[in-house]
Amino acid sequence: MKATLDGFFEAYFADMTESERYDSRITLFRANRSKHLLKPYCRSGTQSQRGIQPLKIDSDHEEGNEGIAGQAWFRNVTVSPPPLPECPNPWSDQDVACQDYARHGVLSHSKAARLHVKSRSLVATPVRDCKGNQWGVLVLDSRTPDGIDPQKEPLVKAFAATLGKVL
Repeated sequence: MKATLDGFFEAYFADMTESERYDSRITLFRANRSKHLLKPYCRSGTQSQRGIQPLKIDSDHEEGNEGIAGQAWFRNVTVSPPPLPECPNPWSDQDVACQDYARHGVLSHSKAARLHVKSRSLVATPVRDCKGNQWGVLVLDSRTPDGIDPQKEPLVKAFAATLGKVL
């Protein structure tokens, strides 16, 4: 699976320079058995492999879903929000930019503060198993506000559909 994500990473971000690609990644999240958490299953590349935050999901209540991945899970559609605001480092719950980042990223302040990488652009799409049941969510993210290309959304959906056939 890692090699598959790495291959998709190379294809999706092919128009970026090597130094720009460092700011981007692809993560596959899998829903746990009780369908209350999206847990990291696999991530492209070599950096940021540890400390991937699980995200709460709730198929009955939209407010119980964390992050853009949680929104994709709940809505059962691809979600690509406008670029998230830049967030200062270190995090401060009192900083308006940090508050905006958490709100636009659909995260609690404490969850947003724990993120090792504060992504600026994202796309998340559901992954369904071969029977069509929700299995998880595929997330592409970048630290740059224009790192995710909305024109490539059909490619992301097609890749997620293909992943679902092999899971």
